[in-house]
Amino acid sequence: MLWVQDTLSISMSLLLIDHPLVCLHLPNLNIGNGSVRLRRRIKEWNTALEAIVARMRNADVAIEVYDAAGVFDRVLDNPAQYGFTDAASYGDSDEFIWADMLHPTTAMHKVIAADFAKFLANEEVDSQET
Repeated sequence: MLWVQDTLSISMSLLLIDHPLVCLHLPNLNIGNGSVRLRRRIKEWNTALEAIVARMRNADVAIEVYDAAGVFDRVLDNPAQYGFTDAASYGDSDEFIWADMLHPTTAMHKVIAADFAKFLANEEVDSQET
């Protein structure tokens, strides 16, 4: 019976991603009460995600959350540092963060990808040390 329990125990790794509060940074995204509701729902999602992760962390589940909100905040707070014109303009150009009123450009996706790769590399180093 013990062998069956040991065999059936499952170790897993999960990677989850929080949601950036993009509606805080886009003056062009003026949808009245809709933007207020959107902001509230994103905050609710991120709070629920943190609670779920806290409950699920144990010896059998390696779970991490990538801070997508953090990378957006860093870029939007200092767009020139990342090669962008400003935080609010949008269009089909690598000088803009936004392709339209809500979606990031390819250039912003590259910033996110580079940050995500660093996050994964650090997580791999951390897991090898334990």
